[in-house]
Amino acid sequence: MADRNLVTGEPEAPVASFRVEPVPLTTEEPLMKRSHKRWSDLSARQQAAILTLASVELSLTATAAADLWCRPAGQVRGSKALWWPLLFVQPIGPIVYLTLGRSPSTGQPAGRTPRSPAGDPSPMRSTAAPVKRSAARSANAWSARSKS
Repeated sequence: MADRNLVTGEPEAPVASFRVEPVPLTTEEPLMKRSHKRWSDLSARQQAAILTLASVELSLTATAAADLWCRPAGQVRGSKALWWPLLFVQPIGPIVYLTLGRSPSTGQPAGRTPRSPAGDPSPMRSTAAPVKRSAARSANAWSARSKS
């Protein structure tokens, strides 16, 4: 039996109805394919590759950050303040800084001047304290006793 309008008595036009079904929170099958894999879903080779690349990326970032920290502003192309955020744009930021951000150096480590110990011009001079003869003699005497 069709519904009638109470005022006019004419039959009412059918109204489209939508039935909304609740989505269960735990489903066995996902609604969409899962695009992200879990760590346990990866093979051992994939896990090793990710760990290797992550360690290379971390090493590059640490090297670039240490260099930027120690390098005087005059030896950096551009502003040091602009290079800091770029270092954390992975993976290209540290590579761009290390290749393009540094001015050509003179071969010396940044921020350090070469000094020889005690003003000696010879770089091969040993800084170790000389061994006292009495200590050497007692060591030889002790080794001779232990052999017999």
